[in-house]
Amino acid sequence: MEESSNGELIDYAAVYSYYLLESWKLPGHCKSKLDRIIIFYSADDGVLYTMAGEYIRQRLPIEDIQRIAVESSALFRSSIYEGLLYVIMQYRYVLLFFLIEIRQAAQPIRI
Repeated sequence: MEESSNGELIDYAAVYSYYLLESWKLPGHCKSKLDRIIIFYSADDGVLYTMAGEYIRQRLPIEDIQRIAVESSALFRSSIYEGLLYVIMQYRYVLLFFLIEIRQAAQPIRI
């Protein structure tokens, strides 16, 4: 079997994640695919891929996803659990930080 390039592996992960999102019919807060996220990791290929609905994508910038993926690579080499835990906690931190900023911006300014 021919070895796939890194780009092809990412493409395969994207397609697979899309079909998972479509077939699992995961419940969501907004009853749509906009607020769902799939974190896909292939231990055999060392591929980490995140598929997020539009709602999450607007709040979890690609730069943060890429940074978190790079930071987690050493953890994945030692333990899939540690790698996934790190990714989930970092995504949670970024999304919670976004909510805090929104709430602070909505606060009236007192003089």
